[in-house]
Amino acid sequence: MLIQSIIDKNTKRIVDDCQAYLDSYSVGHKPQFSTNIDYLLSQIYEDENI
Repeated sequence: MLIQSIIDKNTKRIVDDCQAYLDSYSVGHKPQFSTNIDYLLSQIYEDENI
């Protein structure tokens, strides 16, 4: 319950920080060890045009 309480008290900040990270990532600011999601999807669906 302690972890859930912390999450509940900080939900807005968590969501805001996650959205900021995704916005930054989408314009090319990727951390050194981030996963290349587009590459992974191209490997999973290499026989399809996605």
